[in-house]
Amino acid sequence: MRWRRIALWSGLGLLALIVLAISWLWTADLGTFKPHIERWASEKTGRQISIDGDLHIDLARHSVVIAENIRIQNAAWSEPADMITVGRIEVRLDLRSIFNGPILIELIDLDDAEIFLTRPPDGDPNWMLKEPQEKEEKSSDELEILFRQIDIARVHLVYTSPERTEPIDLFVEHFEQKHGDDDFLELSLAATVGDRQVKLEGKIGTWAALLRGEDVQYDFAAQLDTFEIVSTGRIDDLTKPRRPSLNFTARGPDIDDLTRLLKMGQEGSGDINLSGSLRPVQQGPLVLDIKGNIGRTEIEASGTFSDLQDLEDIDINLLASGPDIRPILNFFGIDQVRESPFMVNVDAQRRGKSLIVEKAEVLFGEAQFKLTARMPKFPSIDDSVIKLQIDGPDIERFRYVFGLPGEATGAFSVDFIVDVADDGVEVLNLDIQTSLGRLEANGKLGQAPDYFGSTLKFQLNSDSLARIGSAYGLRMLPDQPIEIIGSAEWTKDGIRTV
Repeated sequence: MRWRRIALWSGLGLLALIVLAISWLWTADLGTFKPHIERWASEKTGRQISIDGDLHIDLARHSVVIAENIRIQNAAWSEPADMITVGRIEVRLDLRSIFNGPILIELIDLDDAEIFLTRPPDGDPNWMLKEPQEKEEKSSDELEILFRQIDIARVHLVYTSPERTEPIDLFVEHFEQKHGDDDFLELSLAATVGDRQVKLEGKIGTWAALLRGEDVQYDFAAQLDTFEIVSTGRIDDLTKPRRPSLNFTARGPDIDDLTRLLKMGQEGSGDINLSGSLRPVQQGPLVLDIKGNIGRTEIEASGTFSDLQDLEDIDINLLASGPDIRPILNFFGIDQVRESPFMVNVDAQRRGKSLIVEKAEVLFGEAQFKLTARMPKFPSIDDSVIKLQIDGPDIERFRYVFGLPGEATGAFSVDFIVDVADDGVEVLNLDIQTSLGRLEANGKLGQAPDYFGSTLKFQLNSDSLARIGSAYGLRMLPDQPIEIIGSAEWTKDGIRTV
């Protein structure tokens, strides 16, 4: 009996201590642990994180965290000393949602922030924090977070990168999101980029649909200086959309207004007038339609998809043309190209593993690129028939894009064919002709996926060895015809000449 009484009173005492501890956590202001929180956050990120003002943490059914005068240190190589400063932030969390998801942030109230983001020409950007020593395996279930109310005011963000002619200077006067009487979240943004206005008005919901993550409707209208975009739609599944429906229109009187806003320089001329839709057909596919112009580039695209998560049943048609390809190539970082008209025409389809390119034609200046393909085991080239032809009257227009030697001039052609021989082995043929000479090659492909055992026979002919040497910086070679014949094999140890 005595031991039973001891066990009983010990259990009651332990229970009382647990209740007291929980009560203390539930009622105490955990902001008293500010130095420990700063130290823990700094160690985890590899940057000094300081809370110079007050910190209040109230754990309850609706938990509240309020912090003032927060500073996050910048990368050692970047300026200014602090990457982020925040005057005040308040976060209210539905604590129970952590356990049954999605996580509900009932309020984010942020005021007076300065953010400086920099992407250098080489290396990681300044917002890349220290990686954890042990990388945890990614969960297949993505973390879902919903925000019921957002109130952001006076946020200044500066973004610098080599792709921009000058930093993007964004000042958010206010961004608000509130829960409306119709159960939709109403959004409103007023900001400036430099001296140009940026506005957004819209709604998304219902809240009940957001909680489920299904059948979410939206309606947005945005203005970026003179550029306007309007879009409405329905998303069937927020995490894995399969058959959403949407439509959009984008209009602006001058494409340069948009490129200057994004600090991309002047990338062309002409207006923007583009519209499109993606709509599911009952008991049928998703249907895509896009038509209009971006600057002087005309675009028309159409196609069908089984759904966005299963892209094994696709039919796509694309036609784009314009008087100058430079703005498009400049966007991808390819400069020093002459003004040249272009046209792209693609007709392709995929059925399961089978990819068929009925037509892929590109006219670039006076050169033509033509591709047809039958690939029954895509992306493998087993049993495939692929034909690529490129020809034009002036290779100098394309030397920079192709990376070809600088001495090649005049007409050029490239013929590349992958076919299946009578014995079922894939064979390839290559024929390249420029002013430097002619390269012919043919061979057989080994077994996928490494293609070890592939063989290639080649023959190079030129009427001037000196011209080829000059293209590669060798100036003392004789001006004599040359013929080189050889063969090679791809093995586990690398390329072996035969």
